[in-house]
Amino acid sequence: MNTRVEPLKTDTLNVLIVGNNPIELSNMLAKIARIPGRIVNTEIAFDIRGIMDRLARFNPTVILIDDNIGKHELSETVEVLAHNRKTKH
Repeated sequence: MNTRVEPLKTDTLNVLIVGNNPIELSNMLAKIARIPGRIVNTEIAFDIRGIMDRLARFNPTVILIDDNIGKHELSETVEVLAHNRKTKH
């Protein structure tokens, strides 16, 4: 299966990473840092409160959610993001 990703129209990426495993998140950070030709700003949130804190001061271009955070936590995270004015779209 091939997925085509349209290039973003910015030289700066603000990436919010949500997860509960610091080791896996550090691997994601290392991969994101290698994106060529872009300035990448990252923030990490480990729980719902962290997400809300980050969204209050950080305007993410992209939100990456580690699907290993658990079914309940994943559902709660998506619910919070779907109802936040900055991320509901």
